[in-house]
Amino acid sequence: HFFAGRFRDAYPHTERAVALGTIENSRQLSGPDKPAAYSRAISATILWMLGAPDQARARSFEAIAMARELGHIQSVVGALVMASSWVLLLLDDRDAIKRALTEAIPAAHEHGLSWWLALGVMAQAYVDIRDASDAAAVARPVGVIEHTLAALHAGGADLGRPIALQMLAEGYRRM
Repeated sequence: HFFAGRFRDAYPHTERAVALGTIENSRQLSGPDKPAAYSRAISATILWMLGAPDQARARSFEAIAMARELGHIQSVVGALVMASSWVLLLLDDRDAIKRALTEAIPAAHEHGLSWWLALGVMAQAYVDIRDASDAAAVARPVGVIEHTLAALHAGGADLGRPIALQMLAEGYRRM
């Protein structure tokens, strides 16, 4: 339901995943994703889409805290990038975004988490667009998003495409 944009339908399923996604359950799983963190990160986006921005912000930070407690680098980077590239961008909380990306981007690079790195780089470029004082200063981060989006698409990774296109639209508008 989530990826189809049916957020009201997705919400109860995500909340069940949040309830089941405990630290103990997540530690028992050997896969790359830890439900304790990811279910909360997805839930944060759904809460935003359902008109609950304060709850979305709180759930984003809960996802990050849960990932840190797990000590699982992919979950930490994923939660930081998901929070910064979705909920915090929508809330326009640039200070929180910058803090999250300052940690996430180098960690993603160091650990070879290329998809998270690409999303983090685009989120940082979008913050740069929002902070730019003139059209010339917007051009560089727009180019970063265009290049990163093209590279993701060439590799068949289009999951972050809609939000990246929104970022580009804002950049083009400001140029």
